[in-house]
Amino acid sequence: MVAFETRSGVLTVRREGDVLVMDFPAKTLAPLNMHAEVAAALGGIEIEELLISDDIVVVVEEASVIERLAPDMQRLKQLPGRGVAVTAKGDDVDVVSRWFGPKVGVEEDPVTGSAHTSLAPYWAARLGKQALTARQGGARQGALSCVVEGERVMIKGRVAPYLMGQITLPDS
Repeated sequence: MVAFETRSGVLTVRREGDVLVMDFPAKTLAPLNMHAEVAAALGGIEIEELLISDDIVVVVEEASVIERLAPDMQRLKQLPGRGVAVTAKGDDVDVVSRWFGPKVGVEEDPVTGSAHTSLAPYWAARLGKQALTARQGGARQGALSCVVEGERVMIKGRVAPYLMGQITLPDS
C-alpha cells in the first residue's frame, strides 16, 4: 500500500491483482441554479439535474446525450468549480460520464478518479446499490468500478504505465 498526503487528507492506493484501488473521501453535492449557462456551454443539452461540489455535475436523461457532447471550452472556463462532469445511467454499465476541465488545462480527461468521489455516492443513492461499474470518456475511454463505503469511495481500475523511475531520498 502507498499513502499520499493531499489536501483531502491521507489517500491510499493498494493493489488487488492487476487492479489498483484508491481510497477517497466521498464528496457531497449541492444544487446549482445555472441551468441556462451550463446547458449553453455544453451545446444546448437538456439538463435533468444540476449539482456542484468541486466540479459541476450535470445529470442527463440518456447516455446517448453524453456521446454527442460538443462543449464550448471557453464557456466552460467561465463556470464555477474545477471542471464539469456530465453523467447518465448507462446501458451496459451503471454510470457513464465525461469530464471537462479547460479551467485547469485539461479539455477532456478519459478517466477522472476525483470526479467519481461525487458521482459514485450520487449514483449509489439513486440506483440503490453501493458497488457500481462506470465508463468515462469520449474518443478515449476508461473503465472503473466504485464502491461507496460510508463516507469513503473506493475507486478501482487498471492503469497503463507511461513512466517508470526511481526516487532516491536523502539520508536523514
